Amino acid sequence: MIGEGRPGMQNPAPFDIPASRRKWPRILAVALAVMLVGMAGAVTAAGAGQGRCHTLLAQAGSPEAALQTLFSREWQARLAHDPFSATMLGEHVFDDAVPDPSPKAQRRWLRFNRDLLALLACIPREGLDEHARLNAALFGWMLRDRLANGRFRPWRLPFVSDSGFHTEPLFVIDATPFAGEADYERYIARLKKLPRYIRQHIRNMRTGLAEGFSMPRAVLAGALTSFDRLAAPARPEDSP
Repeated sequence: MIGEGRPGMQNPAPFDIPASRRKWPRILAVALAVMLVGMAGAVTAAGAGQGRCHTLLAQAGSPEAALQTLFSREWQARLAHDPFSATMLGEHVFDDAVPDPSPKAQRRWLRFNRDLLALLACIPREGLDEHARLNAALFGWMLRDRLANGRFRPWRLPFVSDSGFHTEPLFVIDATPFAGEADYERYIARLKKLPRYIRQHIRNMRTGLAEGFSMPRAVLAGALTSFDRLAAPARPEDSP
C-alpha cells in the first residue's frame, strides 16, 4: 500500500520532494528575473539607440548632412585620440598633448567607434547620392576594421621591426611649428608628458609578455636597433 514501508523506517509522504531539489524553484525564479532584467535593458538600449538616430537625422536635416556630421565627429575625436597624428596632419590644436595608450583610453576609443557605426546604420542610403553612398560604405569599413583590430588589443605591441611608439615623437618634430613663443611652450608641454606616455607603453608591453603576445624573436632582434639608436647618445644634443 502507498505510505507503507519497511518496519522501523519512517514512511515518506507520497509526493514528498527531496530537500536537495527544493531549491530549484528558487533558482529558476532568480534566473527568470535576471533574464527579464536583461531583456528590459536591451529594450531600453534599443530605445535609446532609436532616440539617438532620430536626434541625428532631425538635427542634420537630411541624410547627407547627417553623414557629414558623423565624419566631423570622427575627425575631431581622431585628432584628440592621437595628437601626434594631428600635428603631422597640420592640425596644431593638440601640439601640447601626447596620445593616451592606456587600456582604458583604448576601450573608450573602441566604444566611440562602435557608437559611430550604430549611428551610421541609421542613415537611409536611399537618401544619399552615389558619391555619398560610397563615402558611407568606406566609412563603415574603416570603423568595422578598427573594431575588428581592437579585439586583439594591439596596444600590447606598440612597435614593428623598425619603428613604433618610441620613434613617433621624432617624426612629429618635423611637423611641429616653431614660429613663436607659443609654439615652443606647446612643444615643451608635450615633452613633459612623454615620460608618462613611455611608461604606459612599457606597462602595455609587459601585459603582452605576460599573456604570450609579443613580436617574433626573429623580428625583435632587428627592432632593438631602433631603440639602441635613441638610447646610445651620451649627450642629449646628439640624440635624433
